[in-house]
Amino acid sequence: MVGVEHARLLYLYLDRGDQDGCASLLDEHVHVRFPGMSAVRGREGGVALAAGACGTGRHRVRGVIAEGVDMAVTGVFQDGNEAEKDFVDIFTISDCGLLISWRRFYDASRE
Repeated sequence: MVGVEHARLLYLYLDRGDQDGCASLLDEHVHVRFPGMSAVRGREGGVALAAGACGTGRHRVRGVIAEGVDMAVTGVFQDGNEAEKDFVDIFTISDCGLLISWRRFYDASRE
């Protein structure tokens, strides 16, 4: 499924700081929401929000569940200070295979 590959590439690009690569995977009307931050719409805003939230962190994907246009990704995010957080990202895939919505959740029990 192309959406699964796009999600995996998104983490790779985020971890490398490749904002152009990230943008290439997002629909122009993407809706992005991260905990504690205002939601944004649009490719440019989505990339800026994700880059700001993830900084110099690294993602380690544990699993992917995909059904139709919906996908959930579980993993661990290690921020620039070496702190680890379990995350779940929920994506919706557009008709052309781009990520049209992205919502992140963190496991609060590890904080």
